[in-house]
Amino acid sequence: MNKLKDKRLPNIPIRCHHCRMHINLCFCDLLFKKELNTKVTVLMQWREQIITTNTAHLLPKLLTNAEIRFHGHENRKSLDIKDLLESEGTPLLLYPFSGATELSLDYVSTLKKPIKLFVPDGNWHQSLKMIKRTPDLLSMKKVTLPPGPPSSYKLRQGPTPDHLCTFEAISRALGIIEGIEIQNRMENVFKVMVDRVLWTRGKVALKDIA
Repeated sequence: MNKLKDKRLPNIPIRCHHCRMHINLCFCDLLFKKELNTKVTVLMQWREQIITTNTAHLLPKLLTNAEIRFHGHENRKSLDIKDLLESEGTPLLLYPFSGATELSLDYVSTLKKPIKLFVPDGNWHQSLKMIKRTPDLLSMKKVTLPPGPPSSYKLRQGPTPDHLCTFEAISRALGIIEGIEIQNRMENVFKVMVDRVLWTRGKVALKDIA
């Protein structure tokens, strides 16, 4: 049910501390907690944590076995993921490298479970630099997504329509690894977030928002 009111937001809007949206656009009632076999680790460039249009921050709010680790802050040590690599399973780096293995059901069936999915989060320059400076990432098996629909992320522009934001990429990857149901649930939350932010920018009508 649409609870939004057709009025302008205040000049200094109060944000929900959980979903980080303007309080009258809060979509916390749509958030869920799902336990998957796949472990998801977002490697976030530290500046991303204060960007309101960042999507990766939602992942630990939806998936019990997802976490965020920060990279790049001058007061922090270099990114360390060795503890995550010590447990059983297969680590995969999800990034659109040329020559990376295309993620598919057949490929997933050959891997030792659980899969540990590592995904850099930042702009494309930051993400690539993060990978190059982290030997444990460089040594991982690298996977990329199969061709699919263009990005629905209209809040920040990627290099091409084929480039996905972090949340979209993880949703599609989990759709292959874990099944289409989790992908659909995640993409529903994502659409609501994007539509509501677009409304604050005057780019969609109230009647078109979930």
